[in-house]
Amino acid sequence: MVQRYMEYSEDKRVTKKFRVFELNFQTGEWTEKNTLGGVALFVGDNSSICVLASKVSGFQSNCIYFNHDCDYVGGGDEYDFGVYNVEDQSFPKTYTNRVKKILQMSYPQPIWVKPTLSFPL
Repeated sequence: MVQRYMEYSEDKRVTKKFRVFELNFQTGEWTEKNTLGGVALFVGDNSSICVLASKVSGFQSNCIYFNHDCDYVGGGDEYDFGVYNVEDQSFPKTYTNRVKKILQMSYPQPIWVKPTLSFPL
């Protein structure tokens, strides 16, 4: 389970942190995780997916890739999407101002961009 913590104001909302939990199916208890191992987790409004970062070029392990999940973005400069490193609880700067501007101009905002995965049958 992933919990997302956000700060709200009149014209924007900004993700401040995430917490990740794992369910022990035998005891029914949730345990907080401070690492995702080698996994990259993609969290979106309509779906989420996790992949082994070593198998997908360009993605970092132990990171949550997230996007804005609201139809309206106010007049503020912030656009809530990015990458969150679970181990050090940081938001590495990975997107350029040009990418932010393109997303701000898109309506409706894209739900998510997922890596292309191919599996041998």
